[in-house]
Amino acid sequence: MSFPSSTIDSEEIDSEGLPQPNDVLLGRFACVSIQPGNIRYRHIINSNHKAYYACKTRLDRMIFIRQLTEKFLHEDRIKFWKREKKGAKWTVVDFKTVLSKISHALRDSKGCKEEESIA
Repeated sequence: MSFPSSTIDSEEIDSEGLPQPNDVLLGRFACVSIQPGNIRYRHIINSNHKAYYACKTRLDRMIFIRQLTEKFLHEDRIKFWKREKKGAKWTVVDFKTVLSKISHALRDSKGCKEEESIA
């Protein structure tokens, strides 16, 4: 299985260079929690936690995360944006950063915490 290792090209950024409603915003800013793309992202992460934890090996989990990341970036064409501090310009993050964020989100997803509290 081959995966592209490139980051999102600057040509893929909209003409204004601004996040769109379906994009995911990274950070702890107030606008992040109400961004439609972030709400959808959290829903997708929570709906995939069982499949993630069903992976038997670390390699299986890595492949699962990579496939989910590819789906976000290339099939759904969702961009992940960050800004360093309030008021700063938003920039698109690279593939490795998105992969890390999705991996972390899956490990910390609500479904996982609910299963732990039941056990």
